[in-house]
Amino acid sequence: IIIFNIFVALLLTCCVFAATNFKLNMFSAVNLIMAVGFAVDFVTHLAFMYIRIPSGNNEFRVRHAMRLLLPPIVDGSISTLCSIVPLAASRYPYIVKYFFGLYAMIACFGIFVGVCLLPATLSLAGPFNCLPADTSRTNNHSFTDISGYHDDSFQSEGETNEKDNKNNIPSDS
Repeated sequence: IIIFNIFVALLLTCCVFAATNFKLNMFSAVNLIMAVGFAVDFVTHLAFMYIRIPSGNNEFRVRHAMRLLLPPIVDGSISTLCSIVPLAASRYPYIVKYFFGLYAMIACFGIFVGVCLLPATLSLAGPFNCLPADTSRTNNHSFTDISGYHDDSFQSEGETNEKDNKNNIPSDS
């Protein structure tokens, strides 16, 4: 699924590249290679988080992965687009066309694939159980990602947090 989405981003870039009469030269070839890197960047973070969520159906896992990673993906996208804006002010049309134009196109297609196409693909055809069941990691099936963010919303119904039990706080279920 990841390779398919990366291929779609590269295919979109190549189609627009061909439709707008860009010439294939050393600069455009390097930009096409960079398109793969941008697509990998936009796709892998969300796919990794989807795999790390231990339980739930595909839609649930995509929703929670998007909730956790959509803000950083959007921030990264905005910073990427802001970093190429000065190229638009170049007095050389070649720079504007082959650097600003291509980078903007690559970034926009990467954002589209990473934020729209990948979540749709994962929710429709994503793998169900990516991680083996390991009950020794956590007792309450809460989710902790590698950055240390702890989210108790991944508890299944009927489970309560141990801290809530000690403080005699009733659970939502």
